[in-house]
Amino acid sequence: DEGEMNGATLQYTPLLDAVMEEVTRLHPPVPLIFRTVEEQAINLGKMHLPAGTVCAVNCYAMGRLHSRWSGSAPAPDEPESAASKTFESFDPQRWVATNNLETNFGRRTMAHVPYGAGARCCIGANLAGILLKTLLALVVLR
Repeated sequence: DEGEMNGATLQYTPLLDAVMEEVTRLHPPVPLIFRTVEEQAINLGKMHLPAGTVCAVNCYAMGRLHSRWSGSAPAPDEPESAASKTFESFDPQRWVATNNLETNFGRRTMAHVPYGAGARCCIGANLAGILLKTLLALVVLR
C-alpha cells in the first residue's frame, strides 16, 4: 500500500538514512564528549596526556572539518553547483553518491560519531536512530 510505513519499509530507505547521517553530522545530538585518560599516560600525535587528564571531543567541530567534508572541485562536465559543496552545506548525497552508507563512511575514520564510539557509545543510539527515521518518514508522508 502506497504511503504505508512499517518496519520493513523503513529498513530500506537509503535516502532517508543519508538525510539522518547528514543532519547528525551538522547537528550532533551529543556535541561534546568528555573522557578521562585512565590508568596510564598516552601520546596523541604530538601531545602527551598524563593519566587523569580530562579530554573533550568536539563532535560539532568534527562534523565541519574542511579537510574531511569538503567536496573536491567538479569535473569539467559537472554542473557548477557541484563546486559549492562544502563542509557547511547540507548534502545528503555525500552519503549516497559513493555507497558511503554501506561502507560506514565517516565512522570508519571516526570523523562522524554523533553518539560517540567504542565501549562508551550512547546505549540509546539505535533507539534514537529508529525514532529519528520514523519521525522523518512521517513528516515526508504527510
